[in-house]
Amino acid sequence: MSQPVLVVTDVQERLFAAMDAERRDEMVRNLKILLTAARRLGTPIVVTEQYPKGLGRTLPELRVLLDGAPAVEKTSFSACGAAGFTERLSSLAPGPVILTGIEAHVCVLLTALDLLKQGGAVSIVADASGWSPTSRTAQARRC
Repeated sequence: MSQPVLVVTDVQERLFAAMDAERRDEMVRNLKILLTAARRLGTPIVVTEQYPKGLGRTLPELRVLLDGAPAVEKTSFSACGAAGFTERLSSLAPGPVILTGIEAHVCVLLTALDLLKQGGAVSIVADASGWSPTSRTAQARRC
């Protein structure tokens, strides 16, 4: 039986510090709501970290809501290019993927496009996704 899976993409210490300062608090609040709801509903959660050696780990205030689930480490922009990501997702027999994270215009977008190419259903939670101020225009930052 398929079920939704929440995928939290690259919400890491150094990436988060470079994010649009006006949205940081809102994004963390919304991610906490999503993670708490997922835990209560029994929705599986998959977390990715882009090059954690250089960019740090998932924010501590979010890690406490992950029940010790290990992050999929990646060096590709799309999580689908990371060793073990597609296998972990497949093992959960996912229905729709609920996707969120940093940066919306790169890693989140490319992950969504790859999941769609694989025939999956994807929803991006815009108010729990973020971008850096250097991501060009306000239109480019919309999810």
